[in-house]
Amino acid sequence: MLNIMVLLKFLGSYGNEAALQQLGLMLGISKGAVHDYVRQACNPILKHHEQVIKWPIKEHWNISDRIIKAHGFVNCIGLIDGILFPLAFAPMVSGEDYYTRNGDYAIICDDDARTNTI
Repeated sequence: MLNIMVLLKFLGSYGNEAALQQLGLMLGISKGAVHDYVRQACNPILKHHEQVIKWPIKEHWNISDRIIKAHGFVNCIGLIDGILFPLAFAPMVSGEDYYTRNGDYAIICDDDARTNTI
């Protein structure tokens, strides 16, 4: 059960917070143990990826193409209903355009993006 908890924390973290050493400090385990737990939790999931991860209809490919053209996200079929998508690092080009008032870097999801996706 600990491996699932570590995996969920790892997936829910970004930037420096997602570093194995940081996760280990927070959870009270070594960074090597974090790595092992993440692999132990991912392997059974990835073993069944053909049965679980599917693109059932052609429309998903059309949506993905629109998102790639509009935002540059590859293999994406929808955007989460929200305003900001946090970035782990500042973009190399025009990083100041992505700086938020909270002191983070993020992409702002506009209304067109939300209406054109699932």
